[in-house]
Amino acid sequence: MLAALAVALSLALRGSSGYALFVMHPWRAEVSLAFLAVLLVAGFVLGYLLVRAVWHTLRLPSLVRAYRKRRRYEAGHAATLEAIQALFEGAS
Repeated sequence: MLAALAVALSLALRGSSGYALFVMHPWRAEVSLAFLAVLLVAGFVLGYLLVRAVWHTLRLPSLVRAYRKRRRYEAGHAATLEAIQALFEGAS
């Protein structure tokens, strides 16, 4: 899919001889529109992934807390079932 997107972008912009000019005194940078489009898409994807990573990192303590609570509940439930089974078997 990424290759198809790259081919479509290159076909759409192959006839364009446009460029983007960035000026910050005393420097100037001139890039083609196709390269600028690729940079913008890559920047958006990297920004999205960074936001998702930060969000997941901030949610991690609550996820670990829920996991430990669930594990504690399951262990207690299993112990209760074993105790009931032992009671019915007549073990002390």
